Amino acid sequence: MHQKDRKNFAGLMTQLQILYNRESVSWMFDLYWESFEHYTFEQIAKATKLHLKDEKCGMFFPLPANILAKAKELKDKECTESGCGEIGQYSALHNRVLCDEHFDQLDTEWQKASNRLSGDPGKQISHGGERSLRSLSKSETTGLRLVKDILAKKQKV
Repeated sequence: MHQKDRKNFAGLMTQLQILYNRESVSWMFDLYWESFEHYTFEQIAKATKLHLKDEKCGMFFPLPANILAKAKELKDKECTESGCGEIGQYSALHNRVLCDEHFDQLDTEWQKASNRLSGDPGKQISHGGERSLRSLSKSETTGLRLVKDILAKKQKV
């Protein structure tokens, strides 16, 4: 976090202390501040909210380690598209973490590519009633990756 975040962070700590009926201690603020130096305020705020919602540990005042664990959990779930940072989920098809918006964009591109290869531009790929390509089996995912590679090679020619 940066110095400009100190005020917001102090507000977050005050809210936690009120919520968990804890006394304010100056050394505690400094300890937490130093623990989170490699994260942004937004990441710490999101991680704190995750802690609060956790059925097991959310009942207790969060230690720095609790919030850091949640921050790491969030980092592992951040969309890998450039500059996005939204929370997403791992897509085996795309072999990366994507938020819903970026997944839907890539899903649409895959639909179009598959339709071009099948020769039926109006055909919709059936996912067995599933919302998107996320539910494809490993062999189907591998097949679509091959389609992607073939299309990439065709575009280069």
